[in-house]
Amino acid sequence: MSAVNFRQQAFRGTLREVLEQGRLEIENSGGNFLRAHQWLSEQLLENNNILPIRTFGKYRSRGKLHSFGTNGCSFVPVDNEPLASLYQHWIQSGQISQSIGSALSKGLVIASWRCDEPPSPIGSLRFKGVKANFRDRGLKLAHVNDAALGISTTIPVDEQVAVRFLRTLSPLNVFLFPSIRGCDVHLISTGAGLSPKKVDWAEDSQLKGVALGWLVDWIGKPLLDLLPHFGFPRIEPAADWQRIAEATIIEVTPKRQRGTDERRTLKQPKPSATLQATPQACPKISKQDAVTVLEAVEILRQWRTSSPTANRLDGRTGGAAKKNGNEPWLHIRVEGYGERDKFVSRYGTVFEGKDYNGIVNFHADAKASAIDHFIELMDEADDYHDVLRPSATFETKARRSGTQIKPKFALQGYEDEVKGFFLYHNDWRPPKRSS
Repeated sequence: MSAVNFRQQAFRGTLREVLEQGRLEIENSGGNFLRAHQWLSEQLLENNNILPIRTFGKYRSRGKLHSFGTNGCSFVPVDNEPLASLYQHWIQSGQISQSIGSALSKGLVIASWRCDEPPSPIGSLRFKGVKANFRDRGLKLAHVNDAALGISTTIPVDEQVAVRFLRTLSPLNVFLFPSIRGCDVHLISTGAGLSPKKVDWAEDSQLKGVALGWLVDWIGKPLLDLLPHFGFPRIEPAADWQRIAEATIIEVTPKRQRGTDERRTLKQPKPSATLQATPQACPKISKQDAVTVLEAVEILRQWRTSSPTANRLDGRTGGAAKKNGNEPWLHIRVEGYGERDKFVSRYGTVFEGKDYNGIVNFHADAKASAIDHFIELMDEADDYHDVLRPSATFETKARRSGTQIKPKFALQGYEDEVKGFFLYHNDWRPPKRSS
């Protein structure tokens, strides 16, 4: 089987063939991965170590060090960059010869793609994107057991660290799959009942079970014996994974107008007034037709590419705000916010994480510059929950008399005063008070 660059060419075949495409990157790494998992387990016993862990609970600020345990260790919330950095090293060179804390401090392992808060002055933690062969081919590292979710919040943080650390970084808990940043995955036919419920197939629990079955079949019984290391609840390998993977035909096609060239287009200086095309409004999406966050990004991306001179979603280029400036314009379905996302407004209003789920909308006067920030962050992040941060309206100016404070989203890594990011939960209503 020859390697396919999913960013550049279409592919049609069985789900098993797609999984095997990922294995082309790691053909001789089964033993390396078992040794890597053992090395990671040993890191939990090191003194004064630094353990990268996916953001979770109230620990949402990437780059901030948190002490835990009794041996002088810290954990640092991250995204997938430390995993990508280590994974590329494992498939090319095998193990590293020092502790992970030392490798992070020396910049040999990337800490994260972005630092939300300045870290404590330990060494020279690096925050940047990792260039990897598998990413160049349009593949991403997908976790079998989610490293940020799935562990009861009643368990003390110190007890969660070990499981979250192994879930975050172990190569035995990930598989390579086409990334929705550069590819579209379509189900052509299936004789085995596979029916992904997620836009990003790599996040679908049924497909994860199939992928884990494939991993166990490849790595062997040692992986089966190590599954308890990933804690509960956890994904279990699908017993009939071979039947499902071989009976499911899928097509993977490159996305159009994606990647560096397009992001460069978004940042180009605006042409002179004499050359500007008439700015167009972004397509309106009603509440009834609300789209997912990922679908919204593609709509916004196409709009910015086709109408780079517009200043706002409604296509206006300036001037006094219209009366309908706060008109709901683009409706989006958001889910997955929970206890960890509780937000306390500076005016005393408390929003629970669940208050941020449901249908939210960009207003007509959302600024194109803020949309560009949003697209750029989404292109770099693995999870939109790492980008959309719970906030509230009127957090940056005095409350106007009679104005109701409502949930809204800000952007991770930026202060609340990011100008023009108007993504609101217009339909939110405060809970009824008991009499």
